[in-house]
Amino acid sequence: MAITPLPPAPEPTDSTSQFNTKAFAFVAALDDFVTETNALAVQVDADAATAASGAEAAEAALGAANFKGEWSTLTGALAIPASVSHNDSVWVLTQSLADVTSNEPGVDSPNYWINVTIPPAGTSGNVLTSDGTNWTSAAPAGGGSLLRQVVFTSSGTWTKGANTKYILVQGVGGGGGGAGSRSVGANVGGAGGGAGGYFSEFIDVTSVSSTTVTIGSGGSGGAADNNGSDGGNTSFDSYCSATGGTGAIYSTAQSRSGDPGSGGSGSGGNVNITGGGGTTGQSGPSSGAGGASFFGGGGRSVVFTSNGVSGQAPGSGGGGAGASGNAGFSGGSGASGLVIVWEYA
Repeated sequence: MAITPLPPAPEPTDSTSQFNTKAFAFVAALDDFVTETNALAVQVDADAATAASGAEAAEAALGAANFKGEWSTLTGALAIPASVSHNDSVWVLTQSLADVTSNEPGVDSPNYWINVTIPPAGTSGNVLTSDGTNWTSAAPAGGGSLLRQVVFTSSGTWTKGANTKYILVQGVGGGGGGAGSRSVGANVGGAGGGAGGYFSEFIDVTSVSSTTVTIGSGGSGGAADNNGSDGGNTSFDSYCSATGGTGAIYSTAQSRSGDPGSGGSGSGGNVNITGGGGTTGQSGPSSGAGGASFFGGGGRSVVFTSNGVSGQAPGSGGGGAGASGNAGFSGGSGASGLVIVWEYA
């Protein structure tokens, strides 16, 4: 379709009346110009799609025209780019032959034939590889690609996924609970629990099919006049482990905080980190905060008539209890541990 030409545009040398007349006409014609231009663009897109479809059809027709059937039934000359079937494979001729029977596909392949048969898909995740003549389906030779991530928030069994050769394991022990505050004459908040230790290890699991995962639970917060409980230990079978953070100690003194919990430790990993310790309560009164784990912070500090805040990130410690005269409160619980398994080809 044709686009209607725009009228002459106004020029600086035009008189005022000429300039205005041209400008009005030029602007008035723009609406039709835009409409016609958009219609042409739609037509161009449609023509391009038609052309692409035609090219695909022509390519398919060319391939069908070049296929000559089963090689054993052919005689005489055969010219490129002919293709044949032989021994359940498809072969493309690379050099014209005066006598097709003199060159059998698969026997004289390097010089005259290329096998273009797509092999069975095989195992999920495989790639196609070529030896210069034949295609095969096989696992990626280079390896290293991330296949999946498995997260354990409770104890269980890790089972290796398809094509997994290596894993990176991260784990953290359970956080310790925060201490409760005195129920009689208290003016200092309870201390915070410690965070669990952390480990990280890269493991070759070529000969491993599954293994046991143990997740340490978070220690419970101490009731009024009681200590917080220790967090549980986390492990990835016998490869690596992390101890839980210890619970904070309740103070028997009216104006002194008990001892905060200590961080657990990691062992057996390529990387082993000690968890953060809790902090002591302060007069005022405010409680101590729970220790931070590798994955984030513990229960925050609270003031006056409040129970302690539980650990926030996996493996973090619970915060201590608030205090208010003759009313005791409970400490926050530590957060449970965690194991993350990253699987690689």
